[in-house]
Amino acid sequence: MIIYKKVNLKRFNTLNLNSFAKIMFEVENAYEIYILNYLFNYFNIDFIVLGNGSKIVFKDKYVKKIIVLINESFKEIYINKNEALVSSGYLLKNLIIKLKDNNLGGFESLFPIPGSVGGIITNNAGIKGLEIKDFVKKVICLNENNEILILNNEDIDFKYRHSIFKNKKYIILYALFSLMEINKNEILNNIRNSIIYRKNHQELV
Repeated sequence: MIIYKKVNLKRFNTLNLNSFAKIMFEVENAYEIYILNYLFNYFNIDFIVLGNGSKIVFKDKYVKKIIVLINESFKEIYINKNEALVSSGYLLKNLIIKLKDNNLGGFESLFPIPGSVGGIITNNAGIKGLEIKDFVKKVICLNENNEILILNNEDIDFKYRHSIFKNKKYIILYALFSLMEINKNEILNNIRNSIIYRKNHQELV
């Protein structure tokens, strides 16, 4: 775990906006998230979970709440046949490339979206009618009582750009994806097409 004090958040958000946090914890594994979630809730301390910072704009230039940063410092993946258990800090584009090397995919059309696994699930990210909910089988998360919950797809209340994580104080730890077996060259072609589409339409959430 890395602890930052009086940190400029410019390099932690995709818009490169200058905001400052009094203190930020950059976590490296699920256990560290578990400990922080327990301590902050036990002592009734407000905190914000920040992923890749995609299109994040803080209301105030100086963020008073503690920030828990879940980025690619928390990067884990476990592949079994056509399923992959992935940590919430894994960047979407890097996940797609990793799955390509195993001839697995299905959501490479989402490649241009600059988000982490936790963020894209929270917002049910999509493009061209394809949404991440179509590939999420289960999500492992923590609630405010520090209980570990395993939610099935139907429990997550996926809707257009919405999930249960927008309303609940849950922290996503891992997601289990159900994938398709696809040739690497086809995946690369899908990625190229998605980048072209992004440039022409700017449909990114």
